[in-house]
Amino acid sequence: MFVGLDPDPRLAEVVWAYKRRVRTLVGAQTFLDDPPHLTVYLAAFDEPAVVVDAMEQLAAATASPALGIVGWHVFRSDALTGGNTLVCQLADDDVRALRTLQHSVIQRIAPLRDDRATESRYAERLESLDETQRSAIRRCGFPYVGEHWHPHFTIASIRQSDWPTIEREMLRSPPQLEATCSGATLYRIDDGHPTSVRSFALRRPRETLALSPTVAS
Repeated sequence: MFVGLDPDPRLAEVVWAYKRRVRTLVGAQTFLDDPPHLTVYLAAFDEPAVVVDAMEQLAAATASPALGIVGWHVFRSDALTGGNTLVCQLADDDVRALRTLQHSVIQRIAPLRDDRATESRYAERLESLDETQRSAIRRCGFPYVGEHWHPHFTIASIRQSDWPTIEREMLRSPPQLEATCSGATLYRIDDGHPTSVRSFALRRPRETLALSPTVAS
């Protein structure tokens, strides 16, 4: 299962619009059908109900973060997919705030994980991860933590053969908007696809600027 932050409705529609654009240009891609979310932590758990209880307590104590979407970022030759993963880039100040939030999530639910099952998820890709990432898996079950975590909203991981089309047609129109994460959702992964287990309200967000989002046509 994994913890994802939920974008507010306006940001969710921006992400869906980009996903539809990718499908029109190059067809089905990895993560393309996944609901818009910002992955905070992922691990295997033996007792989902215990994780739900922990997340309920954590969400009640967590303020809904305000986010600035400031353009594109590309994870080229993504170690976990082999493709180029296109994501919405967040402002630096918001990244730092989210890393504090991730630390709280890990402290609360990482001790509940099944160590062996969690590590086995990365067995086939372990050689493509660096030692810092492998150490994080052993320590808390997730390769991307702290300053090595790059929080983002994923559009899709694009096959290398399809990437030139995306680069030509989409990268020149980057997203720009202010938004919030309106809640958090605990997802279960079924056959590689996320299924919502339960969503949690976060405390009221701080006020955000009303800027118009920019979406590629």
